[in-house]
Amino acid sequence: MFNKNKSKKKQSLGRVGRVEREQRYNQMIRITTFSVVGLVLLVTVIGIVYNTLVVPSRTLATVDGQEILVSDFQQRVKLERGELVSLYNRYYNDYQTYQQFAQTMTDATQQQQILGYLQQIQATLQQIEFQLGPENQESFGTQIMNQMIDEIFIVKEAESRGITVTDEEIDEVFQGQFGYYPGGFPTPEPTTAPLPTSTLSPTQVAMLSPTPEPTQAEDQAEEATPAAPADQALPTSVTEEEFEANKEPFMDELRSYGYTEEEYKEFIRVQLYRQKLNADIEAGITPPTEEQVRARHILVEDLETAEDIRQQLDDGGDFGDLAREFSTDGSAASGGDLGWFPRGRMVEPFEEAAFGAEVGEIVGPVESQFGYHLIQVLGKEERPASASAMDNLVFTTLTDILNQYKEEADIEFGEEDWVKYTPNEPDILRIQQSPIQ
Repeated sequence: MFNKNKSKKKQSLGRVGRVEREQRYNQMIRITTFSVVGLVLLVTVIGIVYNTLVVPSRTLATVDGQEILVSDFQQRVKLERGELVSLYNRYYNDYQTYQQFAQTMTDATQQQQILGYLQQIQATLQQIEFQLGPENQESFGTQIMNQMIDEIFIVKEAESRGITVTDEEIDEVFQGQFGYYPGGFPTPEPTTAPLPTSTLSPTQVAMLSPTPEPTQAEDQAEEATPAAPADQALPTSVTEEEFEANKEPFMDELRSYGYTEEEYKEFIRVQLYRQKLNADIEAGITPPTEEQVRARHILVEDLETAEDIRQQLDDGGDFGDLAREFSTDGSAASGGDLGWFPRGRMVEPFEEAAFGAEVGEIVGPVESQFGYHLIQVLGKEERPASASAMDNLVFTTLTDILNQYKEEADIEFGEEDWVKYTPNEPDILRIQQSPIQ
């Protein structure tokens, strides 16, 4: 009897030992699991804190004591990429529209013109794709960093000239992006500087048709002349409520880049400084002049027709009448008159013939990719250069100013490779057209 109880007691103690071991084992598993989960959470939190607080506050560059932080750089890269994506979407929509339009056209000449325009759009789309592509990420980041450094010097130079930008001007630009003008529409600026009246001699005038139609250049000059200012400002195109509603999608996009409204307006402020500085530089530059030619032409497709028309001209035929009858381009309606043009505007064979001829001389046939030209030079003068020539002078002057600042400035970059902080978003596939049209 004694032995049986002792055996039962040993079996009971054995079962208790196994239960305790299983409990301790399960407890160790729970502790280990909680430890691993806690460690993962800790690493995650540290990563979030590091990426949201530590990294953005790092200094990528210092320019005369003014810091450019990772957050500043990344905001700007995303903004510039967003602008390019928006531009891409607009061009892509145009491409689809014109492609459908070209398919419905029956006029071969007009269809060819549309196809040429489609090729230009396609080239622009490919260029934007390359700019935003991963292979160009480093170059894009470098470009933005250089812009940000330049803008520090632009503000300095502008302020040294007494140039200021007010909050009211910033608000006007910001609101104008949405078509909201509480003070009325701004006075439209001429898109092209009016060209001076021609100084053709009586002999040159006699070469023209008795009642010549306005040239393209003269038409543009007349259209560019601003109308007299209205007595009262025109009403705004949208209401304040519509402005606030239209603004929200755009601000949502900006917030995704890391911008607040105040930070975006600071970006506008710098751009206004740039515009005013360019205007101040332009005011100090003597307007450039360039040699220009005024010519008219007759354009035909084949050499035989061109030679036949040339014979008629040699026999005393009227150039304007023959241009209206035979020329295949848009200048035919004005007797072939192309107005004044500088070098670089026309295709090379045409330009060489026009600038090489004397006033009154008829040259040709001259072959180009468009056909065969018969050209008569109506005048040669030194005339005010095109707006692009002045823009190039302003750009060159500003570049020289900025280079001087860079030579004298104390510019330091952080020890790390700042290019690795260049964002690759937004991209073309993930963002839709910007709310601002």
